Amino acid sequence: MCQTPTLLDPNNRRTGNFLPEVAHPYAEFQRANYHVDFASLSGDTPYLDDLESAADPDNLAF
Repeated sequence: MCQTPTLLDPNNRRTGNFLPEVAHPYAEFQRANYHVDFASLSGDTPYLDDLESAADPDNLAF
């Protein structure tokens, strides 16, 4: 289950899921041959934060 709010505080800063916190567990589940489904309460695609770390192999594969 992923969070879907995309605005944080009265300044409307964007927020979302921290990429490594999603990508690294996902990679471990995939390596263990688990099927992973993603869902959000609103049905929206969650915003991914920290795309600067995309150079990490697990983040990049995600």
